[in-house]
Amino acid sequence: MAISKRKAAGEKKERDIEKLEKMIDKGGSSIQKNRENDDDELKVVNVRMWQSVIREIDELLPKIPKKERPKRHGWIIEAVMEKLERDKKLYK
Repeated sequence: MAISKRKAAGEKKERDIEKLEKMIDKGGSSIQKNRENDDDELKVVNVRMWQSVIREIDELLPKIPKKERPKRHGWIIEAVMEKLERDKKLYK
């Protein structure tokens, strides 16, 4: 078996950076592309919640399997969307 000369650390880093740049250039779908309405835009909304509610959410999240576990923000957004769908059906 032939033994090759070990490559310098700098060469490996350059190749890793090139791979990373290719991946970044490839890109992915943005959240905006997945929206139904083209003129829909993200809005920032501050929400006030009781500390006890946030604590309950934070206690619940670790119990969700890691592959399915959203961040706190995602969990709150998901809850709002579920409530919106329920109310749409209720108040047609």
